[in-house]
Amino acid sequence: MQQLEIKNLRVAIGENEIIRDLSLSVGLGEMHAVMGPNGSGKSTLAKVIAGHPDYKVTSGEVLMDGENLFELEADERARRGLFLAFQYPSEVPGVTIANFLRAAMQARLPEGEELEATDYYAKLYEKMDLLEIDRSFTSRAVNEGFAGPFRASGRGMRWRRSPRRFRPTMRVADRAPSPRGGAAPRPGWRAPWRGPPRA
Repeated sequence: MQQLEIKNLRVAIGENEIIRDLSLSVGLGEMHAVMGPNGSGKSTLAKVIAGHPDYKVTSGEVLMDGENLFELEADERARRGLFLAFQYPSEVPGVTIANFLRAAMQARLPEGEELEATDYYAKLYEKMDLLEIDRSFTSRAVNEGFAGPFRASGRGMRWRRSPRRFRPTMRVADRAPSPRGGAAPRPGWRAPWRGPPRA
């Protein structure tokens, strides 16, 4: 079974059709790059998959593990394991990265089950050490005051820091930034994410 399958998708905003008859299959563990000029529908596709309300799907379907995403609300898609990394993520003043991650993990637990704080922080710091991220990073507000590459490292940490049952099963990154505003990374620069986790 394909993990993500897009079938004959057509999407419009108002009277403007942006995506015309798109079909794509992404298998388990595969990574695909959708490329094209500005205005060709790359960000639109990411937002439609995630459930943005401004876009009208005029035909087609998007299946994740055989389930039609268009029959689910955006929060239900996230609980199924869909993760959208925004091109320009919003700052969330007053909400620390640690609390944000904890709330996201709590939302995926069965109703009535609580995430133990000591276990959470032990696992959080273990993953941060693995990624060589300073622990003070978690006390910063979500995306506040970060330049592109640092926002990306927060995004990478959110992908990786959680136990397997909390990790997203499908990650959609809307134009992951390079450290030099679209230029090729300079020698020695290490991207803050390294692709999908190993099974």
